[in-house]
Amino acid sequence: MAASSSTDSRSLVGWALVMVFVIVLTVFHLYADHRGLTTPEGMDRAQISREIARGNGAVTQNLKPLLVGERARHAAASGEAVDLAHFEDTYHSPLGLWIDAAVLKLGADNWALETSTDLLAPYAPDRMLIALSMGFLIGSVVLAYLLVARIFDHKIGVVVALVMVLCDLLWDFSRSGLPQTQMLFFFLASSFALFRAVENQERGEPVVRWIVLASALFGALALIHWITVWVFLGALVYVMVAFRPRALFAVVMLSVFAVVIAPALIRNYEVTGHVAGDARWAVSEGLIGAGGSSDLMRQTKVERGSIEGLPTRALVTSIDQMSNLTSYMGAMFAAPLFFLTLLHRFKRGEIGDFRWALFSMWVFAVFGMTLFGLEGDEMSTNQMHILFAPLMAAYGVALLAVLWGRMKFQGHGAVVTHGYMFIVVALSALPMLSAVVQTMKGYAWGEYRPNYPYIPALMQEVHDWMEDDEIIVSDMPEGVAWYGDRTAIALPVTSGEFAQLESVVKNDGLEIAAVHISPISANLPLIDGMDRLYKDWRELVAAPQLRRIAEPNPTQIQLKNFPYRVPNPILREMTLWAKRPLGPHADRRQ
Repeated sequence: MAASSSTDSRSLVGWALVMVFVIVLTVFHLYADHRGLTTPEGMDRAQISREIARGNGAVTQNLKPLLVGERARHAAASGEAVDLAHFEDTYHSPLGLWIDAAVLKLGADNWALETSTDLLAPYAPDRMLIALSMGFLIGSVVLAYLLVARIFDHKIGVVVALVMVLCDLLWDFSRSGLPQTQMLFFFLASSFALFRAVENQERGEPVVRWIVLASALFGALALIHWITVWVFLGALVYVMVAFRPRALFAVVMLSVFAVVIAPALIRNYEVTGHVAGDARWAVSEGLIGAGGSSDLMRQTKVERGSIEGLPTRALVTSIDQMSNLTSYMGAMFAAPLFFLTLLHRFKRGEIGDFRWALFSMWVFAVFGMTLFGLEGDEMSTNQMHILFAPLMAAYGVALLAVLWGRMKFQGHGAVVTHGYMFIVVALSALPMLSAVVQTMKGYAWGEYRPNYPYIPALMQEVHDWMEDDEIIVSDMPEGVAWYGDRTAIALPVTSGEFAQLESVVKNDGLEIAAVHISPISANLPLIDGMDRLYKDWRELVAAPQLRRIAEPNPTQIQLKNFPYRVPNPILREMTLWAKRPLGPHADRRQ
């Protein structure tokens, strides 16, 4: 009894230390390392969630030329008009947006950036969304511990929990605005239900209710990000192979999954005439070899392209994923060892069976990532390797435990008995340790450093200068939409497409009042970057750099109707070209 009490006390102390560590890291990332949302895709999602919280529904202020063009053609075919002021979003999966909206609704008083002379004033909703994402991360750590402890034992569960807490990539995702922490939470919940089904089958107990629950959770996962449909397909294939009767379980899984996602698909069809909605364009990068999904979206129309180079592109993307697998898995160094466990014979049948479920889901996920692309590498919005990392790491740690036990070390101390655990945790913590040191070096605790060039105070100026019936064209429309709270269209590829967009905007009773150029394009290499991405706008995006040599003339940069230049006195690479004087620094250059 005394020994048991001592063990329980050590366990409680250990978990108390883990919780303290989690709290310290959360506070560190919310304050010492706070830079606002760190990805354009995260800002895009955030501004839609804010519109939901306002009661406007899932509408977006970040208008992509391709979607505007497609929606205009769809509206013309049905005899309707495009409502740019209420442009419904069908590109993102809806569930994550509504979850974010629920939290933003609680802080509605903080949506507007307070008027301040402080250029580095933070935007409060950034911190709210980051805190929510970190909450999902912490919830995922708890779920991972519970699942791994059930599959193996609580020691391996603790190791996996520590590795997750010390995973720098997971904390980066939590600050990005991307849905990966929500995806991780629902994936682990789905995997828990699927493992219970595998476990019950091994014991000869009923499995239907667990299959139904897993299917519903996979449906919720798909509503967080559509690309995770590939994960469900992998689970479906495994269930069809491992469970009897195959047809029954296949029908059950597909039916439950379809019921969960059906409302979103119906809405997609009503808005766009396609069940996949605007998300169908996400695959075009892989199919037609676009230079990037963002470049594709800057076109007003995409012709059906050739898929001649698809095998080569798929091979290159697959090789990249495999060669950088450890990075994609957040430097959880035990995770790649999972593939060696496919050759190992586990004593418990459910452990061996579930690894094949995990492997099947991962293979399908790799295929999905290859098809849809991983723009942004390990921080891509399509990144799914990180979802599998905790469970794969658990199998890797279990394999290390077997190998470590065969080495016959002398002694009985904790380091000798569980040395492999310390090694796994220490190696996995190195990237975070390096990141923390770099963050603290040269900065005071709590000092806010915005994610350049997405500076909320500068975007607030744009908001104050524009009217409600005016639209701005920008090379960073997600920043204008989120921080400036104004409708923005991405700068199109060609000047001809710009004219098409002007026509669509005018027909909707609105007006393009300004063109906004930021350091995102202004700091591109003059030849390679600007020629490739902004061929029709070279002089425009190069204007901030050319001003060091000579003042640009708007008649030479495709902006005859935008004669007023509004330079930013603080950030010289940021310029507005407007139809009318905007702000105190506007001057006429025509």
